Amino acid sequence: MMISIAMITYNQCKYLEKALESVVAQNTEYPFEIVIGDDFSTDGTKEIIKNFVSQHPNLIKPVYQIENIGANANFVSVLNNCNGKYIAILEGDDYWTDPNKLQKQVDYLEVNPDCVICHHNVEVLDEETNEKEKYNHFNKNYKYSINELLRENTIATCSVVFRNGITSEFPKWYFDSPIGDYPLNVMLAQNGNIGYLNDIMSVYRKHKAGIHSGDSRIQNYLIGIQSRLLLGENLNLLNHPSLRYSLSRLYRNLSSEYEKSGKNDKAKHYAWKRLFYSQSGQRKLSVKRLFYVYLRHYRKKLISLVN
Repeated sequence: MMISIAMITYNQCKYLEKALESVVAQNTEYPFEIVIGDDFSTDGTKEIIKNFVSQHPNLIKPVYQIENIGANANFVSVLNNCNGKYIAILEGDDYWTDPNKLQKQVDYLEVNPDCVICHHNVEVLDEETNEKEKYNHFNKNYKYSINELLRENTIATCSVVFRNGITSEFPKWYFDSPIGDYPLNVMLAQNGNIGYLNDIMSVYRKHKAGIHSGDSRIQNYLIGIQSRLLLGENLNLLNHPSLRYSLSRLYRNLSSEYEKSGKNDKAKHYAWKRLFYSQSGQRKLSVKRLFYVYLRHYRKKLISLVN
């Protein structure tokens, strides 16, 4: 089997049919399989899967959880049933728009053996406003390493194809992570480069029922911080300059959000966190430097108080 499509879903009957249709419509020179894990849905999602299985019995392999086990555990359960040389990821509320997507990405990985992941640009669709925007604003295909990935996550989950077998066992901390896609990409990128195609070939839906797209900004920043701290501690990357930069930026944004909402104690707490991670892992922070950076961070507020 050349490629497996790993799909996870939970209570997504409103969107799942379009997602599955976009996979079935793929044009490839090789056979592929769809492995879909339903995390004990209660809204009719399971019936949609059964209907597609009856229509495509040799194409779709369902994995029905007997209880709700969470997105990360459901995803790993699906991966354990994938037999392809490569694995593509699609969550049940997103969909693919280019019928040649899989072929393009497998072709890329076949001729770039140094790459462990291939991803592409996607369209972000806001379900409430119907507004659309690009996920990435790059203007060309390019190749990059884990250094750039740790600095900024530019990988949309619905765009990923990766080499199977690189991450065969998932550590306990992965199941504790609030998100699964970014830690997976980092673990994979420890073993090779990442290839990016600038073609828009998927749609990522932004809606309140999404796993995290409906969360507040503060909640999203906290999720980003927690997942990075977990992978940093467990993959020995916590002193990596790129990861520290990412954490510093998240703490800065979190501090700013708390300041806007009038929660000054939390704003100050996370401002100090931001200052700590803004330094290289090889540099020690002096009290004097912390004071001056902290003062600079709040200079506008201090000026307004004086005036």
